[in-house]
Amino acid sequence: MPPPRDFMDEPSPKKRKLMHTPDGFENSKRAAGKAPARKFASAFDDPKRYKATTTKVLVHSVRPPPVAGPSKEASVTSSVRAPVTRPSRIPVAQQPVAGPSSRPALVQSRHASILAAHRKSSPVPPKAPPKPLSKGSIQQFQPVLPPPAPPKDPPRNLRPMQPPPQPTGGRPKLDPSKLKTILTTRVAVAMDPRTESGTDELLGIYLEQNTGTHVPPAERELQRGLKQSPEKASKSKSAKFIRGGLAERAQRIFAKHNTTLGLWYKDMELQAQRPQAHPRIAPDLCLRITEVLHVSSVASLQRSQSVPRLCVARCVKVSPSGPGEPEEVVAVLDFGNPGSAAARAHTLDDVKMERTLHVWRPWNAAKTRDSPDGSDEVNRSLFQLPAHCSILFCTRFRIVS
Repeated sequence: MPPPRDFMDEPSPKKRKLMHTPDGFENSKRAAGKAPARKFASAFDDPKRYKATTTKVLVHSVRPPPVAGPSKEASVTSSVRAPVTRPSRIPVAQQPVAGPSSRPALVQSRHASILAAHRKSSPVPPKAPPKPLSKGSIQQFQPVLPPPAPPKDPPRNLRPMQPPPQPTGGRPKLDPSKLKTILTTRVAVAMDPRTESGTDELLGIYLEQNTGTHVPPAERELQRGLKQSPEKASKSKSAKFIRGGLAERAQRIFAKHNTTLGLWYKDMELQAQRPQAHPRIAPDLCLRITEVLHVSSVASLQRSQSVPRLCVARCVKVSPSGPGEPEEVVAVLDFGNPGSAAARAHTLDDVKMERTLHVWRPWNAAKTRDSPDGSDEVNRSLFQLPAHCSILFCTRFRIVS
């Protein structure tokens, strides 16, 4: 039957290497397994071995006392340690063993060990300090070599740097012979007041700026609305303005005026339809149309519905008290926009000569006057109005046949 297997004596399994060890840090390979155990031998069986073990127990090595030296030498010698010399053991003479008994040999060994211990206890003379090692024997590391110098460029022939030119002060001077005055230009020569043609040119420019040109009514109607973009059918009913601004306040005033005018025309219709329930209101002014000066054309009304329908007529005041000196008045009648109450009450075709015109307040009045530049003369000649003639702008009126 084979002996039982001891698992403790078996070498441990080799571990798997996880990572490669960096260069210079590799561990030395050791033999796997444990050191074999020594065989046990009893000293009682072998008398020679008994003597050797007894001598080893009694004899101890005594180290020499440390010797103090200079700090500089100690620092030098500390890096390189000198080998420590141990005192040699005192040889013990062994006498040959005579006879089979071992008793005399044991007594002699005890006597020799006591003698050796007595000699050890005696003072030992101090030894001389070891000589310091020379610095030449210590291994010195070589210094790191400096980096190589960069290659030098070949020498160049450099020129001295020249300073930049100094800036000149101001603009460059021009040749005086090439300079001309402003009076030599074409415009200055043409408008020179010292010449006859220059005076006419200046007078023509002044008249063009301060005198209006006369445009015939037919041509004016043809040119009306040409430079205006047409209104879209999908335009919102009421334009939006900034709250509290000038445009919003003006729109509010116009809306209030149109509402008041619409209510007035509604009252006039009720007076004509129901004279018993609604008594008539006497007019503030009675006029008789003597001549129709201007009526808005149908073409201008068809282009845009926002064009006001106006009529300018020359009238004479009719005095209710009786015949008197006639006073000529020009009435500007506003028929309103298409679809308004004024447009439903009257039409432009109702304005004819020798018809009676009843006017109610409020109205606006103006008078023609003589101006120094002659602009009013052109307007009076356009409508053939006399000087100092009254012009009434009426919105509340009725045409009686």
